[in-house]
Amino acid sequence: MALDKRIITQNAEKVMRYMKSGYLYTLNKLQEITDFGATELCLALLLLIQQNKIEQLQDEGPGTRAYFPFFRQQF
Repeated sequence: MALDKRIITQNAEKVMRYMKSGYLYTLNKLQEITDFGATELCLALLLLIQQNKIEQLQDEGPGTRAYFPFFRQQF
């Protein structure tokens, strides 16, 4: 897969549109609602983390899951 900044940015915008309706999301839930493959979703999330638009948290309990809360900012 060739990395295309334009496509990654479009995917990140789509993720943010979905995240505006809630607060915490698992990686599996985001993959389910965006219909992205793992690579496309991870690249979009990395871009959003770099732009300080989302934050990754770890649940310390069994079966640790990553959550990506939306910071209430304008996208």
